[in-house]
Amino acid sequence: MSEFNSQPGANQTQGQQPYTPNYSDPQGQTYQSYSNPQAQGYQTYSSPQGSYYAPYAAGVPDQAQQRGPVSFNEAQVKGMRRTSFWGGLLTGVVAVMLVVGVYFMIQSFSRANSSANIAYDQLGPDATLSPEEQQQVLAKMDTLIRYISAYYVEEVDVDDLLDGAYHGMVDALDDKYASYMNAEEYADYNMDSSGDYVGIGVTVQISQGDVKGLEVINVSQEGAAYEAGIQVGDIIIGADDFFFEDEMLLNEMVSHVRGVEGSIVDITYVRGGQTYTVSMERRKLHETNVYYTVMDGNVGYLALTGFTANAQSQFDAALKDLQSQGITSLVLDLRDNGGGLVSVCVDIADHIIGKGTVTYLEMRDGYQEKYSATSDDELNIPIVVLVNGNSASASELLTLCLMDYGKVTVVGTQTYGKGIAQSTYGLKDGTAIKFTVAKYYSPEGTNIHGEGITPDVIVELPEDVTFASIKTNGIPDVTKDTQLQEALRILKEGR
Repeated sequence: MSEFNSQPGANQTQGQQPYTPNYSDPQGQTYQSYSNPQAQGYQTYSSPQGSYYAPYAAGVPDQAQQRGPVSFNEAQVKGMRRTSFWGGLLTGVVAVMLVVGVYFMIQSFSRANSSANIAYDQLGPDATLSPEEQQQVLAKMDTLIRYISAYYVEEVDVDDLLDGAYHGMVDALDDKYASYMNAEEYADYNMDSSGDYVGIGVTVQISQGDVKGLEVINVSQEGAAYEAGIQVGDIIIGADDFFFEDEMLLNEMVSHVRGVEGSIVDITYVRGGQTYTVSMERRKLHETNVYYTVMDGNVGYLALTGFTANAQSQFDAALKDLQSQGITSLVLDLRDNGGGLVSVCVDIADHIIGKGTVTYLEMRDGYQEKYSATSDDELNIPIVVLVNGNSASASELLTLCLMDYGKVTVVGTQTYGKGIAQSTYGLKDGTAIKFTVAKYYSPEGTNIHGEGITPDVIVELPEDVTFASIKTNGIPDVTKDTQLQEALRILKEGR
């Protein structure tokens, strides 16, 4: 994760109630859950592949392990897929490096829960190599390193070679949301997760298309990039006079965009085949996720820009304030909301649907995990949800849930279509891996991955208008916002 990110990380889920009870799988193995949301522990369960940590428990992770909660956030779901310079040297032996990468990564893969450590040799027989296989691949790797060190035209660092192997192994998953993070990258990931950072206000990943650089996957409304018109899908190819090279790692590119608070950086980016350069100020940012006001006398307008760790409290405070002002209907604006934490999504749904299933996740073996709202607070007023092509992941999940309960009318344009979840696993040596672990479904079993949500009422913004350009302090100009106009019309007419 780069310093641009303002999304929550491994240690940001404070005070969340776990949503998973004790249960058993079809093989009769008991799944364990903890009852204290502040405990430094995680769920574990057993499967034919062995015992491991369930990737969805909300709570405070062990600080030594920094194990992150499931994120549906398109921003947090960065992909961070990197191309290693040294990895390119080893193209011919990538299969060997992947196997060796498995060995080294699993060897350091020990995560602590409240009562026990799940050690490397407890991950299960299918997750490791036999002693003979270990000897073979390590001997082969040693041979490769010796040849490269002896004859390659430049001096090499063995750590760089191994780092390239680890990155290459995760890249081989063909999962755009997967990443291996070395210690420096993972430190950045966790630093950015605090919500306080210095940057231009975008979340990025390595672009995978013909244009190489940093693909923007989320834009913070608090940052200079947002004001400068940077959009999701833009590819940053340079900062000031430095232009990125194909073989650079993510953190190398990011280092050229980082800088001192208040300094100016010229960002060069590509959009639609055209190249642009814009100057912007690096700022210290703390993400604000909720903006709200009262419109037309009694219509509450509440924009939720992300499901970060602090979004729940901001949403709660905003909704209470709106209700105290006597609102009789609500516009819930999820446009340009790239997603966030599933626990936050569930807590926000809790205030709208009351008790009931919010979503369930399904792993590759068919095991399903349900997330439910448990509150008695149901919001029984007409609601319109606004969405667009940048409404992704958790924002889609919340929209699907509210649709299944018949709580909302959806207005806008087709959503992004991300119906899969990732989990981040901190490793013993300070590195981490993140990859897709499940698909998520609406209460009635709908998965929208690759398709998105089709609104009940499709409304485009005018061609010369972007959503970002018509907002002041997070509130859109209703005279220019045709989608908001339609939402207000629906609520006024009681449709």
